[in-house]
Amino acid sequence: MNQNLAPLLELMRDYLHDDRAPFYMPGHKRGCGIDPEFAALMGDR
Repeated sequence: MNQNLAPLLELMRDYLHDDRAPFYMPGHKRGCGIDPEFAALMGDR
């Protein structure tokens, strides 16, 4: 098992960088109020 991979986090990051329209709750807030450390891990978007 490769401990350097984080498939769930990578999938979440890729999803955030897709051009999607957030019509769900609380997606319309686009990450406002998200934990700063998690936001830094996911990158700008």
